[in-house]
Amino acid sequence: MKTARTITELNDNGIASQNLPASRSSAEKDDRTEAVLRTLTANMTGHVMLTGNSADLHFYKGSLKKISKEGRAIISGMNSRTRFVTSRGTIAYRNESAFSFDDYPKYGLRTLQIPQNRKQYDFRLITDFILEENQNEAIVSITVNYPIFEQGTIIKEAAVFETPLFSLNEAKVEITADGNREKTIIIHPEDTKNLLIPGKAFEIKSENRTFRLTFLEKIEGHRFSLIEGLSVGTGYSNGNKVLYINPGGSYSPAPAWCYSGLREQFGFKIGAEQSGKDAEPLS
Repeated sequence: MKTARTITELNDNGIASQNLPASRSSAEKDDRTEAVLRTLTANMTGHVMLTGNSADLHFYKGSLKKISKEGRAIISGMNSRTRFVTSRGTIAYRNESAFSFDDYPKYGLRTLQIPQNRKQYDFRLITDFILEENQNEAIVSITVNYPIFEQGTIIKEAAVFETPLFSLNEAKVEITADGNREKTIIIHPEDTKNLLIPGKAFEIKSENRTFRLTFLEKIEGHRFSLIEGLSVGTGYSNGNKVLYINPGGSYSPAPAWCYSGLREQFGFKIGAEQSGKDAEPLS
């Protein structure tokens, strides 16, 4: 029987106020915006599984790829990414490193992203995936130094931890914010949408699978930027029409000063579950 406190590296056969991004209010001036110090224990850039109480997280080269339970996938093909589409071109980030950490009772994976083709560590993005004994949901904590954009640049799209979540090829997706089911948003396979949904806690359902995301205000003594809305959109991933979630970004155009040189932290809890017995086996 697997214990909750497991980090496994697998082999290759085994990934505004004032228009600030995503309706966030900036943290107080005296809040810390440096990543929490971690006891890094091992390089984990290959196939990695973090075993939790209610679900397991799967990574490849530092990207979250799957959420599973008892060896069967709940959500697969996730492949989170960060990029900025601007009026002057696109800045895409790549995974530079991934290390496990063990800070009892917390444990998890820390990843570092930097802009592609640039050794600009000042513009880095650090993501901690945190599990804790006796806790059923994982925490995602992101510390980001945004690039400095040229004056007059328009940020057409900001994707920060943008993740394809559910296929829209056949099934509809239902999104409920803050438990208000009377205002549940339904996205059908034929829809093309980019939405900012107000709220702090979200339940996203596709057939018998449910994904939950709740924005946090504080963790480990660090006060986060308060995000009060989730950006979602439709698009394509590996040829399939999918629903994207974009918890740290926005699909609405914004002037460069909304992001340029900004340093902040934000975080959220995630969890997933599936009813019935027809979950997809892990490949």
